[in-house]
Amino acid sequence: MKKIINICLFSLVIVFAGACSYQTDKLPYPIFEQGAHFITTLVPEPNPLTAANVATLRVSVASASSSSLSFKTQSLNADQIEKIDVFVAHRRGAVSTPAISPTAPHGVLFKTITSLGGTESYSVSEMISMTKIAATDLRANDLFALKFVATMKDGRVFSADNSGPGINVNPIGTTFRTFLFVNMTN
Repeated sequence: MKKIINICLFSLVIVFAGACSYQTDKLPYPIFEQGAHFITTLVPEPNPLTAANVATLRVSVASASSSSLSFKTQSLNADQIEKIDVFVAHRRGAVSTPAISPTAPHGVLFKTITSLGGTESYSVSEMISMTKIAATDLRANDLFALKFVATMKDGRVFSADNSGPGINVNPIGTTFRTFLFVNMTN
């Protein structure tokens, strides 16, 4: 009798173990590790390069209209990325222009990148114009934030809002870089 109970319990364990197997071939989307691999690198890179300035270009208020932000794009799965939308917002303290809202959660659509692996260059005067800030109203410590939103060919979208360490750390050795900043100085 004890032998029959043990055989039944062992059979149940085998059945449950088989029922709980993880089958990635039956998932409707690729696993999270196959998210967007996308980074940007300022051109030229800040010297010295630190965690505090890796994504920030400093521009004086006086030279804002003639300055530009240049950066390289890099991706290990560029063939799976349909586009990168670039949004811009002006920030002064806690106030963002245009105002962040459910209809414009990332700011205003500024550019769209469809070819990765090259160099992009955006003028600060374009950022000023797109955010409807008067150049004469710029002050030190004003910030223009560029936010990158990747749309994959299968329709998935990755941004700062849904990219965590399990999704955005990639084989390049850096994270999915979701922001670049232009910081106004005196």
